[in-house]
Amino acid sequence: MIRYLIEVMAFQLGFLIIYDLFLKKETFFQWNRAYLIGAFSLALVLPSISLPVFRATVAPDTLLYPHFLIQLDEVVLGAGGEASGDTLPWEFLIPIVGSVLALMWFVFKLVKIWRLHLQGELKVHFDHNQIQLPDSETAFSFFKNVFLGDRLTGAQKASILKHELVHVRQWHSLDLLFFELMRVLFWFNPLVYIYQKKTSELHEYLADTGSGVPKKEQYQLLLSETFGTRDISFINPFYKKSLLKKRMDMLRKKPSHQLKKMKYLLLLPLLGGMLLYTSCETEQPVDKEKQATLPGVTVIDENSVEFRFSGEDFTAEDERNALKDLIFEHLDDKERFTIFIKGQEGNPYGIYSIQNGSAFLQRKADDTPNKILPMDGQTQTVGVPFSRVEKVPVFPGCENDTDPRACFQREIQKHIRENFRYPEEAQQQGIQGRVSVLFTVDTDGSIANVRLRGPHKLLETEAARIISELPQMTPGEQKGKKVQVPFAIPITFKLSSQANNDKTVQRKPIGRMRVLGKMDNNGHYKGKVTDSKGLNLPGVNILATNSEAYAVSDFDGNFSIEVTQGEQLGFSFSGLPDYEMIIE
Repeated sequence: MIRYLIEVMAFQLGFLIIYDLFLKKETFFQWNRAYLIGAFSLALVLPSISLPVFRATVAPDTLLYPHFLIQLDEVVLGAGGEASGDTLPWEFLIPIVGSVLALMWFVFKLVKIWRLHLQGELKVHFDHNQIQLPDSETAFSFFKNVFLGDRLTGAQKASILKHELVHVRQWHSLDLLFFELMRVLFWFNPLVYIYQKKTSELHEYLADTGSGVPKKEQYQLLLSETFGTRDISFINPFYKKSLLKKRMDMLRKKPSHQLKKMKYLLLLPLLGGMLLYTSCETEQPVDKEKQATLPGVTVIDENSVEFRFSGEDFTAEDERNALKDLIFEHLDDKERFTIFIKGQEGNPYGIYSIQNGSAFLQRKADDTPNKILPMDGQTQTVGVPFSRVEKVPVFPGCENDTDPRACFQREIQKHIRENFRYPEEAQQQGIQGRVSVLFTVDTDGSIANVRLRGPHKLLETEAARIISELPQMTPGEQKGKKVQVPFAIPITFKLSSQANNDKTVQRKPIGRMRVLGKMDNNGHYKGKVTDSKGLNLPGVNILATNSEAYAVSDFDGNFSIEVTQGEQLGFSFSGLPDYEMIIE
């Protein structure tokens, strides 16, 4: 979030510099008005835009795969049985409090306008409403309402009304209201106030040039300094002392030549640079000194190292851990990184190729079996993918719901909260943490194949009890036959007294998925899925695009799936971006 806000402000500042240096002195007021509003809005979405044509590093596009093992939203439960959410971090709390205060101030200003509306004498016209304010010299407009004080002379009212009607016809209040709402959301961004001020200036230039009032008469009105003002940021006041000189300068200025509109083309290289920045993927620098100190590692060049183990076989735990550290160090590399693994006598043992979040083990020429980082995941029978089953399982009470999937999630979370009891022994011992639960809705609608993994048996037992009490459901169907459909849900047990500082609560997955694995002799790719920080991910959906084989990772993130070389694998996990890799 912080990076997004910094990028937004940087882009807005870039657009603003172009405006101040090249555009603001021109008389293309409508163009400048569109530029300011468009540039501000564009800066809000630019950080999320990534165009392949601008990417500095070419990588395969990420394919999106639907979840076939549905991952239900996490349920967080407190010791009193009530739902307990995570404590909102201060870096989010401060902006929210500021926005609430800004919203209150915005509402207060709206109330001030409404009170003036009630105090004045209303005259309804075809294209506007004229409101005469008693004992006042005020002159301003807000949408179709033109407010004029009764102390103004008839000649002044006539000239001012022509001026304010330009604001009404061109909907200038809508521009200012947009920026006022942006001030509520981004009250901490000083550029919002600058953009609003500059847009307000353009409104006055447009009204001055479009009112039809002779320039001499406008000069006299502006210099009279007899008009009252209102401290409301989203109205169009006729008189504003800070704008006096600028408005008179613009009235004297000759219209800009049409060729000067070519200046707006300066936006193109600036926009191109911004898109190039947002499309680039940052590579993490490799700490070569740290890399060279790992046991058995010899740096060959920046994209390859030699890893030599001791003994006749690769069994030493510290050496295996060192190799894992080395692999994870380079998982995000955009260029291929190679690890040449050799035995004590320098004989080749294997080669690891690492690139774009995946590591592939290339076997020796004679295909001699090896024991490098064996994976223990087993092929699992997971039923019919949830996204492909013709009739999804139905939770009791959801039979007539228009969205049975969403209804299923609501009802199962409701069931967990209503049946939850924090084990007293776990409370006394200060035990808390996340229990990962995998289960299947069987062909008879019952809950089967329940698997749990948590920080303590007490929490696992309670989670198992809750899941076992799920009601009988209507089973899923595929081609007229009842089938199994798998589900996964994390249940977090949290003690309120320790919620903010106890490190036993397992953190949530962050970043993106990483895959480490290899092909075996039987045509299976065996691997492990983790997040960016190495946290094992249970319940990851793995789909082979060609053969349509599928698997689900176990509690340690291990999986095994039957594939062929060159085939694509898609990985889906709730809360992280989908991931795609090609088996080499």
